[in-house]
Amino acid sequence: MELIEDAVNPAVTNQELIPTVQNLNDLGIQFCLDDVGSGINTWSEIKSLLPYTSELKYALQNYKEHLSETNAEHHVAFWQKIAAEHKMRFILEGIEDDQDDAWADRMKIDLRQGYYYGKPALMKIYDSDPD
Repeated sequence: MELIEDAVNPAVTNQELIPTVQNLNDLGIQFCLDDVGSGINTWSEIKSLLPYTSELKYALQNYKEHLSETNAEHHVAFWQKIAAEHKMRFILEGIEDDQDDAWADRMKIDLRQGYYYGKPALMKIYDSDPD
């Protein structure tokens, strides 16, 4: 299961979320935090969820929009370190071209996703029309 940042009303706190995530973990469903380091998915906001998390995703497009390359390297290295310390996967998302792929190589990131590797396929899972 991937947790993305989205406004809900009423807001759900991490303390309210943790029992649900624990139940999912108990069922063998892994928990992923998407877009770490952006929006409200900052270190101070998500650290209480880390014991229940198997994967962190960092959006490369966030670095392109807001950070210089040097700052982005430090930012990504921070999240890579957090993932390594907590024995979880770190995925760099938003790889769109050869430059992005080469940058990920320099950062020694082995798990990546983005249009550079292929566009996601749409799949119809449920057909409400029985004919």
